[in-house]
Amino acid sequence: MLIKRTSAEIINEAMDKIAENTPITNFHAGAIARAIVEAMGPEYESLYDFAIDVYKNGTLRHAKDEYLDLIGELFNYPRRTDRVFDKEKNEFVEVLIDNETYRYELSQRVHTIVSSNEEALRLACLTIPGVQNIIGKEYTHGTGSFSFIVVTQYGFDAEEVRAEVEAAVMKTKAFGIRPNVMLPVTVPIEMKLQLLFHESVSDIDREQIRFQVKSELYNYFGNFGLGKAFIYNDFVRQVMNVDSKIVDFEVLQLYLNHEPVLLTNHTILEEERIQPELIEVV
Repeated sequence: MLIKRTSAEIINEAMDKIAENTPITNFHAGAIARAIVEAMGPEYESLYDFAIDVYKNGTLRHAKDEYLDLIGELFNYPRRTDRVFDKEKNEFVEVLIDNETYRYELSQRVHTIVSSNEEALRLACLTIPGVQNIIGKEYTHGTGSFSFIVVTQYGFDAEEVRAEVEAAVMKTKAFGIRPNVMLPVTVPIEMKLQLLFHESVSDIDREQIRFQVKSELYNYFGNFGLGKAFIYNDFVRQVMNVDSKIVDFEVLQLYLNHEPVLLTNHTILEEERIQPELIEVV
């Protein structure tokens, strides 16, 4: 909550702060320090007025007129009209509903739209530990059906996360809707690297760097998103950026989906996901 302070309160506090943190002590009438502070005080008070107006006009509880209409646009719910009888014209006319009625309808609109639509389901699923992203597809099993592909974070048990997401979807979905929660098709990646170091690097440091490279690659590939391709130059940067003591490296083996592949870029299908299976660094 924003509490407005008067110009006098701002001036007094400013003088106290200056006295505490500087050698200036003369704040009598006519003093330069006091004149500067008093000149700035009203400006800060006007900023408080502006901030309070922004706060009130930006909340459903306090907004009125055109500001309330702007909130309605956020929910794709413009202010509707109502038909009332005009005694002067002796006829029915269309008039915009008043602020209180519109405010109430917008408050109910919040509960309506965040119930069983895709965004509501995504919000329910993304709060589950281990969920990196949720990809939704409509009508995958006919009318009234949809599928969610769960992209899990590296280090979590994918099947356990999928089960939790499925439970959350079943709790949030609309009646009569058939959900299907599944995991991406995994494309395992296996590789063996040989690092080349500066001659001055000790054996202990070499082993430590090999371990760091291995951990970095597991983390790098483990967080690949759905449909993300293997880009060789990005892979090279990941290895070389681990430590400046690495001069070069050689890829001795590279397998995708248990098949040997060339050292080049490799694309996958949009429902597939590259995941590390075995990474050796020598």
